[in-house]
Amino acid sequence: MSETDAPQPEDHGPQGSTPPQPAPGEAAYPPPPPGAYPPPGAYGQGPMGYGPPPVATQFVAGDALAYGWSGFKNNIGPLALIALVVLLANFVATWLQWGTDGVLLSFVMNLASTFISLVISLGLIRAALAILDGHSPEIGDLLSTKDLVPYIVASLLVTLLVGVGLVLCIVPGLIAGFLLQFYGYAIVDRRIGASTVAPQSDPIGAMRASFEITSTNVGSLIVLAILSILLNMVGILLCGVGLLVTLPVTAIAIAYAWRFFTRGPIAPQNA
Repeated sequence: MSETDAPQPEDHGPQGSTPPQPAPGEAAYPPPPPGAYPPPGAYGQGPMGYGPPPVATQFVAGDALAYGWSGFKNNIGPLALIALVVLLANFVATWLQWGTDGVLLSFVMNLASTFISLVISLGLIRAALAILDGHSPEIGDLLSTKDLVPYIVASLLVTLLVGVGLVLCIVPGLIAGFLLQFYGYAIVDRRIGASTVAPQSDPIGAMRASFEITSTNVGSLIVLAILSILLNMVGILLCGVGLLVTLPVTAIAIAYAWRFFTRGPIAPQNA
């Protein structure tokens, strides 16, 4: 037998080895089992490439509240603490506003109480959006002054519009408050790069974004607003303690609605 006819030893060692070659017509690797991978486009991104669009194709207020409840359950510790800080801050703000005498001192205390309320409300929005991003909110979200200046300006403008509307037979004020309910979410969300209809992350742009979203989805958002008000009223009736649950749940539900209609990312939550 010649040297070329002699069988060559197979080398299966870790170095310099080559995998066995498939037979003619045979696939090099076996195909994956059915269902191992999602179909193409299952993880498609939103219009601006900031993550997948919401799974649901139609907004349902009950789904938003269910998402808020799941988000609260999955982050019950930090969210309950954040809600407690919100309630305490509002109590302090009210005490500063009404517990003083004298015109000048009362004016200064009113400014202080307004500032505290705005910082805390902005922090609650930031914490709710963190849930939508798949992060656990932190107490530091309530103390951060990031985006505070445009939020204060927008809040003053919205308060002015709502106040004028309330003077004009109340109903216009309620309509203004409803149409501009997302301005805080627009300000915060533009800072993290989410896709919104706001042309700029400024007070007027945020108010315009809220108006465009609510005016084109009035029916669904009215239902969510009514359910959120009723839920927080139940929290108040439970000696106020229920607000430790209802405030975060409704805040997350509103954030869900904002992200749904702006095609922003919505992290899945365990039921």
